[in-house]
Amino acid sequence: MARIKQTEFTTATASLRPADINVPLALLEDILRKGVSASAALPKARRGRKPSRDLPCLDLRVRGPSEPIWYLHDEGGFELSTGFRESQRDEAEAFKAAYTVIKLATRLGAVSPLAVTVSAICAHALSRLGRRPDRMAPRHPGDPKARKADNARREYDRKVREIGRINHYFGDTPMGEVTERALRQYLAERLDQPLGTCRPGASDVRLVQEGTVRKELIAFRKAVADFAQDRKVFGLPPIWVPRNSPHRTRYLTRSECARLVGAALGFVWDTAAGAWKREAGVVEGRRVWRLVRRPPAVRKTRRALLRFIMIGLYTGTRNAAVRALRWRLNRDTGAIDVEGGVLHRQGLGVAPNRGKRQPAVDLPERLLRHLRRWRAMDEALGTDFVIHKPDGTPYWQRLEHLWDTVAADAGFGDDPEVIPHALRHTCATWLRLSRVRLEEAADYLGMDPVTLIRVYGQRTIDGHAAATAAMDNARDLRHRRVMGGTELPRGLKPAKGPAPKPVWLAAGELTSTVLPARAAFDLRPGRAASLAA
Repeated sequence: MARIKQTEFTTATASLRPADINVPLALLEDILRKGVSASAALPKARRGRKPSRDLPCLDLRVRGPSEPIWYLHDEGGFELSTGFRESQRDEAEAFKAAYTVIKLATRLGAVSPLAVTVSAICAHALSRLGRRPDRMAPRHPGDPKARKADNARREYDRKVREIGRINHYFGDTPMGEVTERALRQYLAERLDQPLGTCRPGASDVRLVQEGTVRKELIAFRKAVADFAQDRKVFGLPPIWVPRNSPHRTRYLTRSECARLVGAALGFVWDTAAGAWKREAGVVEGRRVWRLVRRPPAVRKTRRALLRFIMIGLYTGTRNAAVRALRWRLNRDTGAIDVEGGVLHRQGLGVAPNRGKRQPAVDLPERLLRHLRRWRAMDEALGTDFVIHKPDGTPYWQRLEHLWDTVAADAGFGDDPEVIPHALRHTCATWLRLSRVRLEEAADYLGMDPVTLIRVYGQRTIDGHAAATAAMDNARDLRHRRVMGGTELPRGLKPAKGPAPKPVWLAAGELTSTVLPARAAFDLRPGRAASLAA
């Protein structure tokens, strides 16, 4: 990049004085703001190429039957619409002067970071993302490379949506105005908007959750940091992000799990009556009451969710790992060894240190009975997937659409905490309530023991037996042990002679030797040595 002389910067700055340009001051400030946005998104000049002396320049361009518009051209093929018509030549020249000043000031590092616009930061973030990954056709069902390509495309689309929502709301707002108050206002307005996946005019419209807005603000904060690092712009204001929501601790009781299983079988729960819904019918001329059940086609579709519920509840396996399970061992995905009674949560060719822990788990006998029956049914159907559609093809996406309908039939339609991941919470909580050893429960779930204590420890009082026994015997503590003091229990005389020096004991020494209660307070050197021996 060519070095810019201070005289050039001074000359360009002088051309922006309102006295020299017949433009209102308010309009000039707006032009400067647009110029900041353009210069912030300006690509860097290549080394070894000298910029032309005629750039930047103005050029008229005809767009339709309307009056031609002035366009600004610069080095590297960069062009920008000034937004002014042919008759507004003075305003276009002011825009060019403002653009030149900000461009020179950017090279000198003289642009205020508070003047950088949000649109420039979002444009820079989108340019860093590059091109959208290509779609890859699967070579065989469950191809890991095709699944990885689809995940990359979805991740790319998610980042574009997050940056796009920030850009749509703030636009050309300078960073100096993006305060905590403005970001809180953005959060409040986003929470009143429906989800983008909801169909227009639908009766069950779901609103945006706070976690979604938090991810958007985190993406905005990362975009600001990347812009500051790449453009060498220092002093950008920090981006406020709401606190993370607390961990979900909703777990299901045995009766609630039975309601989910019954709804997956096609029954409907009556919340008002607290029982399964019934309807009146006539059989052989008599009026009888029978349970309401969904049509056979619906029950056939819900078989996959029934298996999902049973496996997730008994093993605590995560959502994606359950959906990818097969009946035969393979290198790419998890599998169920029915003969050995083991569920492998990941493929044999997947490195165990990649991603979250997915250890194999020993299957309970209650679940094995269902798995043997399900495998026989799938062998007759000719499919290798455990969770599949009625035609045998697997579910590549999540099962939220099936889960929502089954949860509504089970009476959980108004409970947003009952989600597929609640099955894992239920398994972890049941293990804690059953007083299973901490290390064994953590290995069974594939969870960090610290997480198991921090999140699920509030549901159980396992390990408190020794503490409660000590508090029951607290009445025997009729003295107070004061370090360095002389306070002794009532009836015990202090030892004569000089006070002994403090002796530091290693961990476990106090509990390894049981001393008489009175002798423990005799601090004479000879007596202490004999007791220690």
